[in-house]
Amino acid sequence: MVSIFMILILSIFSILQNGVESKQCYAESNFTGQTYSWFTSYPYGRRSEMKPLEGCEFIHMWGLVRHGTRYPCSKDEAMMKISTGLRDAIITNHRENLGELCEKDLEELKKWKSKAVKKLKMKLTSQGVKDVAFLAENVKKYISMAENSSNRDQFFEFASSDTNRTKHTALIFSNVLLDTRFDTIHGNNIEVDDIFLNFENHCFLYDKLIERNRQVHEFKKSKYYKEMTKKVSKRLGFTEPLSSGTITSMYLICSYEKAWYPESKPAFCAAFSLDDLKVLEYNIDTLLYNKRGYGNPIANRMGCRVVNDMMMSLLHASTSDGDEKKPKGRFLFTHSETIVPTTTRLGLSKDEEPMTADNYPKLVEDRKWKTAYFDCFTGNIMAALYRCPSQEGSRDVVMFYQNEYPAVIPGCTSDPCTLEELQKIFPPDECNMEFCYPKNVHW
Repeated sequence: MVSIFMILILSIFSILQNGVESKQCYAESNFTGQTYSWFTSYPYGRRSEMKPLEGCEFIHMWGLVRHGTRYPCSKDEAMMKISTGLRDAIITNHRENLGELCEKDLEELKKWKSKAVKKLKMKLTSQGVKDVAFLAENVKKYISMAENSSNRDQFFEFASSDTNRTKHTALIFSNVLLDTRFDTIHGNNIEVDDIFLNFENHCFLYDKLIERNRQVHEFKKSKYYKEMTKKVSKRLGFTEPLSSGTITSMYLICSYEKAWYPESKPAFCAAFSLDDLKVLEYNIDTLLYNKRGYGNPIANRMGCRVVNDMMMSLLHASTSDGDEKKPKGRFLFTHSETIVPTTTRLGLSKDEEPMTADNYPKLVEDRKWKTAYFDCFTGNIMAALYRCPSQEGSRDVVMFYQNEYPAVIPGCTSDPCTLEELQKIFPPDECNMEFCYPKNVHW
C-alpha cells in the first residue's frame, strides 16, 4: 500500500511540475541568441570579427551590404494589424483558465503597443543606424590593421539602390569610413543604380517563376509546421489551431521588435518556445531558398552582374598602371533580393541536402543555408584582395567573409583562393538579362 501511495504522490507531483514548467516566463528567461532569418539584427547575425591576412600586402576590399534594420513594409504592417485584437483574445482566454502563459508574460502583453510608425515605413530604425556604423567601423579598422596605417587620403567607391533605406545605409557607412559628416549621399559621391542593385524588381520572369514555385510555401503544409501551430495555439488558450497568417503576424511582431531592440524580450515572442522559433525560421529560410536561392533556376543568373562587378573591381585593383589612383575599396548597398542571389552565384552557404519540408530534421540544427548569417539586416559579403609572397615572386589572393565570418568559395583549391583561380571559376560574363523578358512565352 505504501508503494502504491508513493507512486500516486509522485505522479501528482510530476503533473504539477509539468504544469509549472509549461508556465515558465519568457520575460524572465535567459532566452538569447535565437536568430530570426532575414529579420535578424546584425548583433545576432554576426559571428566573428574580420581578421586581416598576415604576411601579405592589403590592396583592396569589395563589399555588398544589405540595408540596416528598418521599419515594416506595407505588407508586413497589414499583417501586424490583427495584433491588438489577438492580444485581447489571448488575455481573455487566460481569464477563462485557458492558455499556458505565466502572469508576467500576460502583463507584458497587456502593456504592449505597436511600435510600427506608418510615416517611418521602410526607413532605418535607430538600431539600423547603429549597426551600419558598427560595420563601417569594423571595415575601417580592418583596412587600417591590414595596411598597418591609418591613411586618411584613401579613395573609395560607393553605390546604392534607389531606396531611402539603402541610400541612408550608404551615407552612414561612407561617413564613418571616411570620417565625414555629410547629410546627403551626394557628399560622398554615392552612385545610385536601382536596376543593378535592386534587380528583382526589374525582372518579369522572376515574378512568374515564383508564382509557379510550389516549394515556396510547401513547409507550411508539413507535420512540423502543423505541430508547432497546435502547440502555440494551445499555449495561448485557443481550442482550435490558429491560421498560418495569425502565426506569421505574431512572428513578425516578435522578430521585428527583437531586431529593433536586440536586448529586449518582445511581448509576442512569449507565444513561442525555442523549438517553435526554429520551425518558423526554417520556414522563412526555405521560402528564401526557393525564391532567391538554390531552389530558383534563375537565381544564379540574377547574381551574375554583382559577381561580375566584384571580379572587375578586384582585377582592376590588382593591375599596375603607374600613377593611376585606384580605389582602396568599393561598397554596394542593396537588399535581400540581391544579397541572396549573389550568395548563390558565389556558391556559398550551400548544403548537400536541399531545403525542403522533408529535410527539416536533418537541417534544423546545423545547416549552411541559415540566412541570419548572411542575409540579416546589415548582412554583408566582403572580398579582401592581398598580394602575398610566393616562389614566383608574388601572387594575389582573396579572403572572403560573410557577416565578417571567413567563407570559402567552392572550387578553390588554394587557401585563401588566388585571384587567378577566381577568374577561372567566375570568367568574364556579359550577364545577358534578356531572360527576364522571354519572347514567345505565354503565361
